[in-house]
Amino acid sequence: MISQHSVTAGIVLAGGKSSRMGENKALLPISGKTALEHALAAVETVSDKSAVITNEPESLSFLKIPVIEDLHPYEGPMAGMEAAMTSVSAEWYIFTACDMPLIHPDVIRLIKRKTGTENVQAVIPMVDGRLQPLLAGYHQSCLPLIKECLQLEKRSINSLIEKINFDIITYHDMIEAGISQDNIQLSFYNMNNRQEYEWIINRYS
Repeated sequence: MISQHSVTAGIVLAGGKSSRMGENKALLPISGKTALEHALAAVETVSDKSAVITNEPESLSFLKIPVIEDLHPYEGPMAGMEAAMTSVSAEWYIFTACDMPLIHPDVIRLIKRKTGTENVQAVIPMVDGRLQPLLAGYHQSCLPLIKECLQLEKRSINSLIEKINFDIITYHDMIEAGISQDNIQLSFYNMNNRQEYEWIINRYS
C-alpha cells in the first residue's frame, strides 16, 4: 500500500478565524516573509507538490502555488485536510498550520522518512507527552475516514486518529535524528495571540 517513492504533498492549513490574534495569522510578517511562507518553506523541503488551504483565497493571490478554498469554512483542520486530499493528488500529505512558522526542516524530513513504514496511515510526532496531529503526515487512505467524521459532525482530529493505524515519532526519535531540543520545541510552537507573535518576532531579531 505504501511506497518509499510515493508522491508527497506539502500542505499548509490557513483556514482558521484568527479570532484571538485579531488579524489573519497567515499574513503576519516575520523577518521579511509572512508566517504562512515560513511554514510553507518547511514542508516544501520534502514535498513533490504543495498547496495552501484557506477561507480567503483572494488574500493569498501572491503565492505561486495552488491556493485551495476550504470546502467547509471554519469547521476545523479536518475540513482543510479533506479539501487538500480532494484537490491535490498524492499518496502522502504532510500537513502543518500557518501559525507554526518556526518548523525546523529536519522535523519534516523525519516525518517524510517515516511514511515509508508498511501499513501505517499516519505519522504523528509526540512532544511533551502530547500528539501533534497538525504537524504530521497522513496517507490518502485517510480521506474516506475524514469524510465520515465530518458527515457525523465529529470535527476534532482526534476522531480521525481513533480510526487509523499511525506511527508515533517520539522526542527520542527526533534527538536521534540530530534535531536539537531547542529546535524541537520551536518547531511545535504555534502563535495564537499577539504576545506569542511578539515572542516569535523577538526570537528572529
